[in-house]
Amino acid sequence: MKQHLKWLSISVLPLLLALLVPAAAGKTTPTRSVSVDGQVTGLAFVGARVVYGVQPLGITSQSVHLWNVASGRGSVVHRRGGGAAFAVANNRIAWIARGGSPSETDEYLLTTPLPRLHLRQAAFAQRSDYELQPPPEQGDWLSGLVGSGNVLAVSSWTTRTGNAMSNGRLSLVGTRTLKTIVTGPGAIVAESLDAGRIAVVRSMALWPSHYQLSGGAGSVAVYSTSGKLLIQVDRGTAKEAALSGNTLAVLTTTNRIELYNAKTGAFVRSWPVPLRAAHLDLQGGIAIYSVYGEYAGPRALHALQLKTGKDVILGRGVAPYPYTQGDDAQIDPLGVVYAVNKWPGTPRTHIVFMPMARVLAAVSKGHVR
Repeated sequence: MKQHLKWLSISVLPLLLALLVPAAAGKTTPTRSVSVDGQVTGLAFVGARVVYGVQPLGITSQSVHLWNVASGRGSVVHRRGGGAAFAVANNRIAWIARGGSPSETDEYLLTTPLPRLHLRQAAFAQRSDYELQPPPEQGDWLSGLVGSGNVLAVSSWTTRTGNAMSNGRLSLVGTRTLKTIVTGPGAIVAESLDAGRIAVVRSMALWPSHYQLSGGAGSVAVYSTSGKLLIQVDRGTAKEAALSGNTLAVLTTTNRIELYNAKTGAFVRSWPVPLRAAHLDLQGGIAIYSVYGEYAGPRALHALQLKTGKDVILGRGVAPYPYTQGDDAQIDPLGVVYAVNKWPGTPRTHIVFMPMARVLAAVSKGHVR
């Protein structure tokens, strides 16, 4: 995550090669990080691009930034209305900005093309809490913003008196509007997007947890970008999911990461994870997830080798809390990006890029839980 930016060009190809094949040079590419003035509210990482939100310390206003991990350069995308969720596609970024008052929440889904910025509003949601007591809010919601390749997608729904949910939708995010591809309770909440497939987790364990988002607590569905149901997993314990290639990884309420064939839905294997694991992401044969304490404090960022079950802690530090803010870490072919917010013992907020060679080297020395 960062501040000034210029996109990949021929001049950075040697650096990309160094990131991808450091062993050939006989060295490991060093970890790269960038300081942030405030608290990171969430991030997304695709290709060499990272988009992230910053909330200045002691100030309510937010901003959105870009960082290119290959060139090390960044830019400010938007100086007001920072995001609670972020997504990156090949030539676009998107985020959900949240604001309002104690009795009202406003959400704006904003997009801009890249590299030239041209901010557009693709959707708006508003909900109210007139009594300021549970059930908290009634009205429209935007959540589950995901991106990959040329596609951005988002989930939306409406809540009414008595925790009733209606108008569930899974939509593709256009320049100025949304294109709905799936309707009903099975359309929420989008969790992962890979190679034109969208994984949706139908789980009351997802944020906002006080609403049962569908009749089946904890099933996973994978849709095409045309809305066709490709596979469905109905074990009933899912709270997060991630797609990569032929693998669907599911983080469960029983503290396991379950692995399924992403083409057939067949169960492959599972591995245990610690209590309060969250923020699951997947790339190739490596899954990352964070483990949070019962209360506020540093989290431990883990990497899990799916074939062997070897697990290692990549980093520690305070980060955006699960289900109320954006992702704290993501993995892509180039490596892992994660946020560390300022905290007693952590002198500064910063975002870390760990090249894939370092991730693989660390996991090889891990242990099986």
